[in-house]
Amino acid sequence: MEHASFLKAIDQWRSDIESVHVRDGHTAILPGSKATGISNGCEACKVGKWYCLFIGSRCNLNCSFCVRGHDTAKLADDPMKGVGGKHLAHVVTDKDVLAELERSSYLDGVSFSGGEPWMYLSRVTALSKEITRQFPKIYQWIYTNGTMVDWKRAEELHACGVQEIRFDAAASDFSPDVMKRMAVARKIFPIVTIETPVLPGSEEALLACLDLAAEIGIDYVNLHDIKLTKDLRMETPKPDEICSNPIMPAIKSWTKSTESVYRVMKAAASRGYPMSIHDCTYPNVVNQQKKFATNATGHQFD
Repeated sequence: MEHASFLKAIDQWRSDIESVHVRDGHTAILPGSKATGISNGCEACKVGKWYCLFIGSRCNLNCSFCVRGHDTAKLADDPMKGVGGKHLAHVVTDKDVLAELERSSYLDGVSFSGGEPWMYLSRVTALSKEITRQFPKIYQWIYTNGTMVDWKRAEELHACGVQEIRFDAAASDFSPDVMKRMAVARKIFPIVTIETPVLPGSEEALLACLDLAAEIGIDYVNLHDIKLTKDLRMETPKPDEICSNPIMPAIKSWTKSTESVYRVMKAAASRGYPMSIHDCTYPNVVNQQKKFATNATGHQFD
């Protein structure tokens, strides 16, 4: 699908959602009864003021939609990589991360991703402590599939300075055990978020997950579409279901997955959830990449 046609379709899908608010043309937010916006981490992401640390590739799950496209449980440890800041993307050490935060003073947030960051928790906690000490205003959050979250380590992580935890609920196929671990996290972290891809056909399972999330007291739900890379292990969609990112052509969006995001948001609008739900789909990714490049180079990308 062509870029312009895809954006037009997204506008139509969004317009069909009752009570949705589209901010800056990029972000569709379905306000909840308690939360009306997006988290501080999402705010940093959307303006390109976020530094994402890929701690390592190892993971205890093996999702078909993982952009790494490998049996991650069998991967040897690889170097930590940082995306964002003046260097945009590079291999980093802890010392490099701190230097980048000093150099790129506009950065407002740091996230810990993977692989599964909880498999590298000693590395995460050591770095988080130092970021908190040197850059106390930086907002820190961590991504997880949720299967390894426990009370003791969650408390340790929060004590280091991580303010938000984000669960990829689809990674465990919306496991009841992971939902219980979300409830544990809810008692420890100030902000608990579900950030998950929407696979076509998974909409009802995801909505059932959101019903439980509302009972737990989740703050935000971020729904994104499936990103297609050359290494993806799932069946390749039809050509007319693929749209290329004009900023990063190697990363493509599956349009049926994008449509599923808005199908879930439309259904959620009638359920009166207390948490805000918003899209992390194609328009947001394109805008984010423009902001990343603008902040890194000082040149405006339109």
